[in-house]
Amino acid sequence: MKMCFRTPAILALLTTFSLLAALPARALSIRFDTIGFDTRSEKPKTSDDEKLANFARILKENPAIHRVRVEGHTDSVESKSDAVDLSVRRAQAVCDRLVAQGIDADRLFVVGYGSSRPVATNATKEGRQNNRRVEFTVVE
Repeated sequence: MKMCFRTPAILALLTTFSLLAALPARALSIRFDTIGFDTRSEKPKTSDDEKLANFARILKENPAIHRVRVEGHTDSVESKSDAVDLSVRRAQAVCDRLVAQGIDADRLFVVGYGSSRPVATNATKEGRQNNRRVEFTVVE
């Protein structure tokens, strides 16, 4: 079954967040590029609560989105193993927030990539902040 992601809600989502890539065969990757995390913290900054609420609303309005991969990322401050653990905890914290807003936990699954997929340099404070993020991929 081929899914169409051109519903008004999805288009609103894509204008709110950065589209990373339209992946083939029922996958759509969406990046929250402004979900903030302090160094070594898995708790999303409260200033981003509205963005999480908007994403939860999109999921509620689009029951055809069955599975979303919640992907955690870190900067390179931590050791490799600590970074993977922290990235999983970040993704889980965001997942928990979505569940608290009424999203069925069975629609979400968590992956942690540590610092292996940076979107910016880790040589600057701003770059490290950009690398502390969560991304979502609609997979089904």
